[in-house]
Amino acid sequence: MYNKNKEGQKSKFDKVIIFRIEKKLYGLEITDVQGIEPLPEITGLGLPNVPDYIAGIFNLRGEVVPLIDARKKLTIKTKDDEDKSLKRVLIIEIEQGKVGIIVDEVREIYEFTDEDIYPLPKGIGGLKCDFVKGIGKMDEKLIIILDINVFITSEGKFDLDFMEDLEDYLNEK
Repeated sequence: MYNKNKEGQKSKFDKVIIFRIEKKLYGLEITDVQGIEPLPEITGLGLPNVPDYIAGIFNLRGEVVPLIDARKKLTIKTKDDEDKSLKRVLIIEIEQGKVGIIVDEVREIYEFTDEDIYPLPKGIGGLKCDFVKGIGKMDEKLIIILDINVFITSEGKFDLDFMEDLEDYLNEK
């Protein structure tokens, strides 16, 4: 991982951790992430009365931490032949305590300029994308910058059907 910085230009976002889930890139402000861990041994698989996107729990230095499977939360199918060697757990601290989010790969740390960040246009995605804080453009790639509090605390799953419309909209700019 490395940091890219465009000299002299400040952004409304701090540095952003870029990670991959399936073929799409996502970002979290670095201040939202307490740490990055390799995929641990998960216990409590199939816990009763919890949403299916809760992958289980794991021990983080003596603390029991619940794990959210980002693929399931974003309604992305899990493949049986997935390479798990690149998977990582982003450790997030919220009011209720620590939570781990399983992602396919952590790519890099990037510092966006204001010119690289777009708000989600009205009429694209509607309420189903309230977990999106903004859209970043990095080397012609779109980065979905998540609002981690909404992403973690919302009970439902999120749908990325709006992404195709969003890509068309941003490519017109």
